[in-house]
Amino acid sequence: MFARHAAVTLVVVLVAGCSGTSGGSAPIPGTGGAGATGSNCGGGESGHEGLRRLSAREYRNTIAALFPGVAIPTLELAPDISVQGFDNQSAGQQPSEAIVDAFIGAARSIALAAVSEPRILLGDCSVDDRDCRQRYVAALAPRVFRRPLDPSEASLYLDFLETQVRRYDAVVGLRMTLEALLVAPEFLYRPEPALDGYAMATRLSYALWQSPPDAELLQAAAEGKLSPGGDAPGLLAALERMMRDPRARGAVADFHRQWLQLDHILTAQRDPQLFPEYDASLPPRLRQSTAAFIDQMFWDAGGDLTALLTSPVALVDARLASLYGVTGASGDAFLQVQLNPAERSGLLTQAGIMAALSGTQEESPIHRGLFVLEHFLCEGLPPPPMVVPTLAPRTSAEGMSTTVRARIESSHSPPACQSCHARIDPIGFAFGHYDALGRYRATDGGATIDTRGLVKDEDGSAMVFGDFRAEFDDAIDLSRKLAKSQRVLTCVGEHLFRFAAGRLATESERCELGKLAAQSEGSTKRLFVQLLSSHLFLPGAP
Repeated sequence: MFARHAAVTLVVVLVAGCSGTSGGSAPIPGTGGAGATGSNCGGGESGHEGLRRLSAREYRNTIAALFPGVAIPTLELAPDISVQGFDNQSAGQQPSEAIVDAFIGAARSIALAAVSEPRILLGDCSVDDRDCRQRYVAALAPRVFRRPLDPSEASLYLDFLETQVRRYDAVVGLRMTLEALLVAPEFLYRPEPALDGYAMATRLSYALWQSPPDAELLQAAAEGKLSPGGDAPGLLAALERMMRDPRARGAVADFHRQWLQLDHILTAQRDPQLFPEYDASLPPRLRQSTAAFIDQMFWDAGGDLTALLTSPVALVDARLASLYGVTGASGDAFLQVQLNPAERSGLLTQAGIMAALSGTQEESPIHRGLFVLEHFLCEGLPPPPMVVPTLAPRTSAEGMSTTVRARIESSHSPPACQSCHARIDPIGFAFGHYDALGRYRATDGGATIDTRGLVKDEDGSAMVFGDFRAEFDDAIDLSRKLAKSQRVLTCVGEHLFRFAAGRLATESERCELGKLAAQSEGSTKRLFVQLLSSHLFLPGAP
């Protein structure tokens, strides 16, 4: 049976196609992560392009695009594995029997649902009409494969369709043909033996829409506007149109969700004795507020990095207004409010981010410092030791209350700890004014909070990460200095590349990303478009 043969082929491709490793490497601890911004990037080779499979999100979006109007049942797909912070990386798409079974089961469920609504699929003609069903399959197959089929491929599926119609009936024949198409490796994977206009259209659509190319994008590919070395204005026009499409907002939101680990806000648990204000409804509100702030900064503020890291605003409902200490909001509707600029500065001081980077009983300067180092400076650090020292109790033997900073400094004073924590802790201490719920406070246990930070180099001076000098007064000062840093913008570019390309950037690619960042005028939105139209993402781009 052809459908069974396709499934077996799928298994072979899963085993053979995903056995390689993806290119690139993480920043080496102590060497500096984000790429250099000099004019000479060494002419290094691009990373290995692993065979990428549709992620669960991309698969569901693709099915919705292929079968509009069909009531698709809930699909039990294998969960995607997050690698280097993102769940669409080729390195995390290793084969398994469970994945194969899930795709076969999904194809069967989708095909059954589709043929049960023949008018949606076929319009006014009947599945019993040979010309009707052949026209439908002939039109569907190129959309499934995201490129035109050659004559032998088209004949293979049309002959299979008619064979099953004769063996069973028209409905079963069409269902089995749909199953065969949906387990084909050309559908589940994005093979690019030659990066032609159709492959470029596919790369663009899944990077920016997490969906297959639409008819207009495929037409641009057919006209050669997306071909390597082809029409630069045509490529830019296609990108501009895609950025205006609502699907781009979903993909951009998903990038920020994964890059900034926004789902960690949802898992923020608090000790009810220490935080009686906390209940299960607070984390979803905090996440929604933070995501709305990021969305506003990217789309309404043009992706301006300074706005993202320094705007003293928040979107709040009545519950969050109380947490932020502001008025004006009522009920569950979210309203933008101005915050005290002496207390809040952009993303890193949003209550949701501060809550996500906290423990059940108190804030965590360690997690906060690591977050800035890894997500904004692309500074790699080795994993922590198996056994870590415990913090001293908040109340000393003499009954005196001690600050979180004092306890961490005491715990991390041994030289073995300082190799990492000398970089982590000073950055984390800058956020000392924000408790485990993200509320601003003037004191910690009645003691004055010291938010000054200095990451020391070997000679005792401030360590420099690219153009970022790691000395600051508090979170406000830290955020302003990060906002001015080319190193930070380049680091954002590395995360964007990882999200779009499905792999880590190589050293030479990181250098090229630094050059793109320098041309982006401080806009992450512009940087994203520049990346998608560059040879880094589209080899041979005009």
